[in-house]
Amino acid sequence: MHGDKGYSLVELLAALAILTVVIGVGYSIYLMSVKGYTLEVSRVEVQQNVRSAASYIQRKLLTASEGEVSIEKRDGLETLRVKDECFNLKDKTLRVNLDCGSSKSPFSPLAEGIEEFTFKKDGKKVEVTIAGGNQERGDYFAITFEVLLRR
Repeated sequence: MHGDKGYSLVELLAALAILTVVIGVGYSIYLMSVKGYTLEVSRVEVQQNVRSAASYIQRKLLTASEGEVSIEKRDGLETLRVKDECFNLKDKTLRVNLDCGSSKSPFSPLAEGIEEFTFKKDGKKVEVTIAGGNQERGDYFAITFEVLLRR
């Protein structure tokens, strides 16, 4: 009775096959959770960038009068001017120039990953849309707000 002392080759191969399937399923679940986490981090980052830029521009508009807000061309880009600050979009970077009255003052990044920055002024009303992310990737986020300017 020498066959009762161990496992047969078939039993070992079956156990190895089951272990391989279990490890494969576990690894697939791990990869899906990493992708989900990465997408969620990207989504949060886009929302944070869009919201902070929108909040900043909205605060500036709320303290401006009708004569202090204009739409101009700067460096070939549509630019929203609020008092002495200018805002425009270049290469997915929403930029701000804190002293656009000075020709020496450069634009600085206000928010990254911005896909759309549109604005229009109709008398005392200014409408601004800021959007970032990518719809295909699932992290697209947009904010549109209107401000009624003072006198």
